[in-house]
Amino acid sequence: AATAQAATAQAAALQGSEALHAALGYAAHAQQQQHLARQAAAAAALQGHPDFAASAFGGLHSHAQAQFQHHLQQEMQRQQQQQQLFQQQLLQHQRRLAEAERQRGACPPTGWQYIDPKGTVQGPFSLEDMQLWNSLGYFRPTLLIRCHPDEPFIELNKMFPHPSSPFESNPRRPAPN
Repeated sequence: AATAQAATAQAAALQGSEALHAALGYAAHAQQQQHLARQAAAAAALQGHPDFAASAFGGLHSHAQAQFQHHLQQEMQRQQQQQQLFQQQLLQHQRRLAEAERQRGACPPTGWQYIDPKGTVQGPFSLEDMQLWNSLGYFRPTLLIRCHPDEPFIELNKMFPHPSSPFESNPRRPAPN
């Protein structure tokens, strides 16, 4: 009889243990579902779908939802600030490269302009186009040209004085203002 009682107690304990495991599993599952709902809401909010974001929050109470939305707004602001900073840094880098190119004196591959006989600015053109047209004799020595929009127009024969070859040699570019 004692063995039967012990077996019954062990069975009850085992059933209780299984019930406890089942309850813990359910709690963990519910917590995981809540976490997935938060992630879905975050993804929807970041993708600009507020209706889906609101429905994904379904099981969350309003305080947690408000906190999460506040966190999302902060994260979006942080990302926007980072993007603005990146754009500023990129612009500064591009300016430094352009200045370095200008200081090097090499003919830039693009950005060439000239003033035609009617006084109209033509371009920008590539260096290859300018080399071709010059080799065909289209440019007179007094043609006003420039290789960067921030520089003034100067005569072709002053940008490429003799004995340099126009659009082949380093141009004599005007000093920056």
